[in-house]
Amino acid sequence: MDRFTLRALAALLVCYDSEAEWTLTKLSAKLGIPRQAGSHALKRLASEGLIRRAPHPVDGRVTLLQLTPSGRALCSSLAKPSKTRFSPREVVHRGAPR
Repeated sequence: MDRFTLRALAALLVCYDSEAEWTLTKLSAKLGIPRQAGSHALKRLASEGLIRRAPHPVDGRVTLLQLTPSGRALCSSLAKPSKTRFSPREVVHRGAPR
């Protein structure tokens, strides 16, 4: 699995693991990656039908990120307990556990 895919999966899991409203800026900051890298990851997730972008109800300059039902199902399967826990930031910067 390449770094790009790991970033996309980490972004997906961050959105799944929180009730917060996510934007590209907030998500990139949470993962500790540049906005451009976050944007590429989100485009890939959107093309796979795992997230959708929705306009902010008040601020037209902001786009909110929402998991699709397919995205939630994938996250649910990925978030099952394991013996080793890694934060999304650790996965993005260190790579997947071997």
